[in-house]
Amino acid sequence: MSNTQYLTDTAWHKAWGCYVAEGGERHLTIGSFTPYEELTWELPPWSNGSQGAHVNIDDVWVMPLTRSGFAQLVRKELCEGQCVRFAHELEGEFSWFFEGGTPATSTLAQPEVCYDSAGTYGVGLVVQHCGGQDSFWFPDAVTVRPLPQPLAAPVTVLDVAWGDTVSLEPCVAADHYLWTSDNPIDCTDCPLPALTVLEPDTVWLTAWNGSQADGCTHTCAWVVQVGYPPAAVLSAERRHLCAGECTTFRYAGDEPVQSLEWFFPGGQPDRVTGVQEIEVCYDSAGTYDLGRVAGNAYGFDTLWLADYIQVAPRPWPVGPALQTLDVWEGDTLVLEPCLEGVAGQWRPAEGLSCTQCARPVVVAAESRRYVYEAGAGTACADSCIYELEVSPLEWKVYIPNVFSPNGDGANDLFTAQGPFVEVLELRVYDRWGDLLWRSNGQPWDGTLNGKPLNPGPYAWVMRLRHTRTGEVITRTGVVALVR
Repeated sequence: MSNTQYLTDTAWHKAWGCYVAEGGERHLTIGSFTPYEELTWELPPWSNGSQGAHVNIDDVWVMPLTRSGFAQLVRKELCEGQCVRFAHELEGEFSWFFEGGTPATSTLAQPEVCYDSAGTYGVGLVVQHCGGQDSFWFPDAVTVRPLPQPLAAPVTVLDVAWGDTVSLEPCVAADHYLWTSDNPIDCTDCPLPALTVLEPDTVWLTAWNGSQADGCTHTCAWVVQVGYPPAAVLSAERRHLCAGECTTFRYAGDEPVQSLEWFFPGGQPDRVTGVQEIEVCYDSAGTYDLGRVAGNAYGFDTLWLADYIQVAPRPWPVGPALQTLDVWEGDTLVLEPCLEGVAGQWRPAEGLSCTQCARPVVVAAESRRYVYEAGAGTACADSCIYELEVSPLEWKVYIPNVFSPNGDGANDLFTAQGPFVEVLELRVYDRWGDLLWRSNGQPWDGTLNGKPLNPGPYAWVMRLRHTRTGEVITRTGVVALVR
């Protein structure tokens, strides 16, 4: 071939033009080149590195002006709904015709054309260039592959109860499916997988016809929102009661609740519907069950608690809460309970005949506090206190040394006094030793034979007996009689 008329020996030149080879073939050169540095590998300008019916001389592309050369320019593959640009490096005037494309015609050098429907479409081209004019029609130049056909919105929101299994229906009709999810799914390449919902998730579906590598895929998503049924948990103000008392129950779950049903066998009321807080009273002692059913749009939960409420009998008072008992050392007495209706216990045990009986016997040895508690260990426990004041048995005898028998009602009689003191004999003498009074315990009134004696000192002798111990002692002394 001959194209030396375009070349020089000393400089770079832009080579854009046409030439005719020695065999008569027309060619088009595109690019820049350095003279006389011919390369032997072939590279068309639109082939991204693949070889073709072209010769590259340095930076010059040489394209044969034939139908096969232009066929590579217009051959395209895409998906329906996509657009494609007919790009090249040619210079000239163009008239394009695009079967099934939008636009249908164009005079742009590099037009962009969109195809809405799958199929094969022809492309026509009339080009005026330096080598003249060429007209071509390529009947199957553009191949438009079908996309999967949508059946639903690209995003679907699913509101599912925790633990439920749902069947997912594809959003498109396609030959192949690929599902991805963080929740358990029974298949990832089938059209109708079953999804078990354990947590919020976004499920993705990629669908395609033919080969996924073709790129004609459709993607859609299911946003999975998880709802939880209410837990039938509750709180009780008190679980341990006395007979006749009440307690309050409340719903204590975190999830929203739409229906509540309470069961209180043995209580008043014994069944309630629709409230989240209820007061229940128990009249009789015993243990009672408790039940509740809670529900919402996502399911129901049932709770049954056996022997949940403990109701103890209530003791009733039959005596004062504080009792003081004055006794002498060695006295024996029976302690009467201040509470009845419930078994009780006495403490401390020292000095008592029993601690878990109703009426223990105590022998007074020293002052002590006793406590009687009925219903110990229950919500109804009550108690009372017994203060035992014990007086000792030693001799405490009081004998006056002055008395005034003048009939005023104060200190008119002379005798001995004191706890456990009994006067067995009393004798009174004058200063000369004459016996003026003798008795078996009766006090002296200051007379002799019924006549008052003169004021003055008088000697006396007494025999005394301790009424508890039986001990007998004799005391002597002088008493002054005054008027």
